[in-house]
Amino acid sequence: MRSRVLSMAVGALVLVSALAAFALPRSQLRGRPQIEIGRELGYFLWMDGAVLHIRWTTLNPENHVFRGEVIVQQGDLTNLTRVSLETSDRATLESPQRLEWNATEHLGLDGLDITLPGPAKVLLFIDNRPAQKPAIFLGGRKKNPTAVGEIEIAGR
Repeated sequence: MRSRVLSMAVGALVLVSALAAFALPRSQLRGRPQIEIGRELGYFLWMDGAVLHIRWTTLNPENHVFRGEVIVQQGDLTNLTRVSLETSDRATLESPQRLEWNATEHLGLDGLDITLPGPAKVLLFIDNRPAQKPAIFLGGRKKNPTAVGEIEIAGR
């Protein structure tokens, strides 16, 4: 029994290490992207130091619901700044390690900024479906991620 628990613990550690190895380096999130408001649909993510910037916009005149989470395992998320959210939109720290938002966008650019203490997972949804790769733009080069609706950001 003891060896089985030990082997399960080692297996879990190997899995966590493998996941961390595939995390997106922060350098790939460097630089604020050019965002064509009303001409692009999707999420735009970039980092300045430890601050993660998340923005979303939609094609005119479409309405879309943007929902997501930022989750960290170590340390606390801090300095939440809401950017141009409407009164019915929500962005809240559900715990020191978890930020959630839910916003409807029709016209313009909304978003939030949050300081990350280390590695983070970002979950992105548009109209209650995982955001597709062509609707996620990373850093100043606006690269698309390799995964659908989820981005792992490496630590410093």
